[in-house]
Amino acid sequence: MSDIDDEINTAEPGVWYIAGIKFECQLCGDCCRAHGVVWVNSEDIAKMAYYLGLGYAEFRNTYLRDIDGRLTIGETENGECLMLDPKTDRCTVYPARPDQCSSYPFWPRCLANPQVWSRRREKCPGIDKGRLWTYEEILQRMRTH
Repeated sequence: MSDIDDEINTAEPGVWYIAGIKFECQLCGDCCRAHGVVWVNSEDIAKMAYYLGLGYAEFRNTYLRDIDGRLTIGETENGECLMLDPKTDRCTVYPARPDQCSSYPFWPRCLANPQVWSRRREKCPGIDKGRLWTYEEILQRMRTH
């Protein structure tokens, strides 16, 4: 039995998303406009650099910042992610984006309870749209965050 199977079998009956939840990214860029950090590792950096046709060092020097010895994607003064194209409002590395980005909104703090999820809907038009993500898939996405 896998770790996920263990979690599913021991999931509390009160887990509000046990039946799954709907989400489909609308490519609106709204989640890229909030002050915060997107932590990246060397694999994330290599994927994004390759996707943009840049060398690792060039990508790191252009787009990343160091916070206490950890690397994160930089932001504009307005708090927008440097990977967001201001002309198109699209992520310039969407197919190669870091796990932290691709796992949104399946973050523990977003899934704390139905009320939090509902408030997220006000800022993310993809919440409650698109395909149904199963409980198992949600747990997998939460692990990548």
